[in-house]
Amino acid sequence: MVATRSSKRLSNDMIHNDETKQMHLTTYVKTIKRPRTIVSNKEDSHCCLDQVKLSESLLAASQYFSLSYEPSRCQVIGREQTICTISEMLRNWVNHQDMMSLYLCGSPGTGKSLCVKAALEMIATSNTKYGLQNIHTIYVNCATISDPKTIYSVITSQMEETHAVPLHSNDTRTTHWIRTMQNIKTKQHILLVLEELDFLVTRDMSVLYSLLECPFLVPNVGILATANSVDLPERTASRLKLYCAQPLTIPLSPYSCDEMENILYQRLCLAKANYPCLERIPISHFTNVFQLVASKIAASFGDIRLALDVIRTLFLSTAKKISSEYQGHNCFLLQDAARILEEKGGLASMKHRIMNLPLQQQLVVLACVVLSNRKSLFTLTELYSQLTQLSRQLELPTISFSQFVDICENSLSDHGIIQLDGKRLDKRRLRCSLLTCVNEIKAALEQFTLYASWL
Repeated sequence: MVATRSSKRLSNDMIHNDETKQMHLTTYVKTIKRPRTIVSNKEDSHCCLDQVKLSESLLAASQYFSLSYEPSRCQVIGREQTICTISEMLRNWVNHQDMMSLYLCGSPGTGKSLCVKAALEMIATSNTKYGLQNIHTIYVNCATISDPKTIYSVITSQMEETHAVPLHSNDTRTTHWIRTMQNIKTKQHILLVLEELDFLVTRDMSVLYSLLECPFLVPNVGILATANSVDLPERTASRLKLYCAQPLTIPLSPYSCDEMENILYQRLCLAKANYPCLERIPISHFTNVFQLVASKIAASFGDIRLALDVIRTLFLSTAKKISSEYQGHNCFLLQDAARILEEKGGLASMKHRIMNLPLQQQLVVLACVVLSNRKSLFTLTELYSQLTQLSRQLELPTISFSQFVDICENSLSDHGIIQLDGKRLDKRRLRCSLLTCVNEIKAALEQFTLYASWL
């Protein structure tokens, strides 16, 4: 009706001036594009105010998905049993019932550091007598240390800075470090939390030996180490077994799809509790997004940090354009989540998975590639022989056959890189084959110059 009246008005007017004609044409276009539902100024301002509040709430709620946000012990999902095991070992150590030597291993983003902090929090809140006041904790990120042998000076300097543990010797060399720790005149328990322990690997393993022997030789010193490498304690097993000082190893498997979804829902609930304006977005919209992100990342990496970062970025990007584009459509969040997931590598292929494997596991994969050029099916004896040859020519330490079998059964097989033919008592006759495309493996290993001559 509006368009018809305007058309008649324009057709009946005899306009000869170009400027007047352009003015009437502009008026006509504005008339036909005017919305049918007229909103009052009061309602319009109220709608804009709600959009601003929702945008601000999304910006503020993104902090709950930030990597710097540390949940409390009661908020940890999927690692409850590991936290209880660590806290129980700490209690026994403080009560002088056992030594404290623990090694947490797992892929990046499996909650190693989170378990350590939650266990220490559990000790502090549950038992005031044997809590943190009786444990002097020293945190060291070994990835920040350029020379592994300087770890001794880093530890002793932290002891002196806190004035909690006076030292009577400045000699922090490998041969004298244990003696220095034994001369500490304090009843306080000292817990060394060493993150990224695999950065202290040397050719003779002397640094790892001296650190892991310390809890056996000095009862009031404990070691709680984390690293990505699964087989790191096994490399020092021959010497540590003589002292019965081998640490307890707890491997952490990647987060499952359900665990990731539960963690994301938990963070969303925490955000909604503080920012009720988020209730305007239906929960079903978040459900589809969480299912997409959790399923894709659990199938490739299992890195919860990537899932949290994707949702955090989604909140930030949605907050910027929600006032102009968001109309309550479910596909709005889902499309943005898929785009962000792809940008951050959440849809990565097997290539990225192999690139993130520890050194020894990459060597086993390389040995599989070399053997697959001759035969598609081979025994573990043949594969281990090829691995030994590679290690010698690359001048790298050779792992034992039991360590090699553990890598094949628990790591490479779980990642879907190789397939083992059944289970035999005699592991040497167990047959093995590649599940991953050889070209994809080569594309991953070509990024490392160490393997270039074998590809």
